[in-house]
Amino acid sequence: QSIMAPGGYSLVVGDSAQIEARMNAWFSGQDDLVQAFREGEDIYSLFASDIYGRKITKTDKTERHVGKTSILGLGYGMGADKFKHTLKVGKPSVSMEMSECRDIVNLYRAKYAEIKSNWMLCEGMLHDIANGRERIYGCVSTSAEGIRLPNGMYIRYPNLSQGDDGFTYTNRSKTVKIYG
Repeated sequence: QSIMAPGGYSLVVGDSAQIEARMNAWFSGQDDLVQAFREGEDIYSLFASDIYGRKITKTDKTERHVGKTSILGLGYGMGADKFKHTLKVGKPSVSMEMSECRDIVNLYRAKYAEIKSNWMLCEGMLHDIANGRERIYGCVSTSAEGIRLPNGMYIRYPNLSQGDDGFTYTNRSKTVKIYG
């Protein structure tokens, strides 16, 4: 009730279901995953089935949660330590041995190799921005301003700099590390 449409207007709420995973797969050229989305597959259950070696459905709440956490986190470069922690603090809470977490990370990276390859391309974009290079990457481009999206808007990284452990930028006067 905090947002109300004025008289004569309607407020419409939309949910772009799984948009992060869908866009990551599409931009990375992970065509098998894009096709699974196109066919209406439950990709969280599909990947959980690969993890557990048996068919997982939406009724397998805990196993599907592991699949969902995998698709959403590992797709953006999450490593085994963070994966283990994310599962533990999630709902439902899932405890896994570190070796299991490493196996799942490796499984994801092998199965979705195009997504993994895309991480290097994205890192290249950060180098371009930091060095003020203009370059076209499919439907986006880079410049000193940031990553230019197809609609002309930019993803900006003010004061982008590279250190020994990756890139940082400034957001609301705070230094932010870019992962993955």
